[in-house]
Amino acid sequence: MADAIDSSSPASSVDHSQPVRNKKGHWVKGGPSPNPKGRPSIAKEREYLKTLREVVTLDEWRKIAEKAVQQAKLGNRYARDWLSR
Repeated sequence: MADAIDSSSPASSVDHSQPVRNKKGHWVKGGPSPNPKGRPSIAKEREYLKTLREVVTLDEWRKIAEKAVQQAKLGNRYARDWLSR
């Protein structure tokens, strides 16, 4: 049967009968989302940033950023992607 949907496929678990985004491009409440757990809380984000500041000095972070810029200029698409976030 050519029209059958493979139920083992992850895409088949998404309910396509509901719109995913509204006219403004916002996620529709109750609709399928690529991240069902949602965005981490601000408190969790602050915790991550605090931990990052404790383990990476500003000088180290600057070197990491400079290396990413260097790699992006050489054509590394992952470096370009990382810099654009």
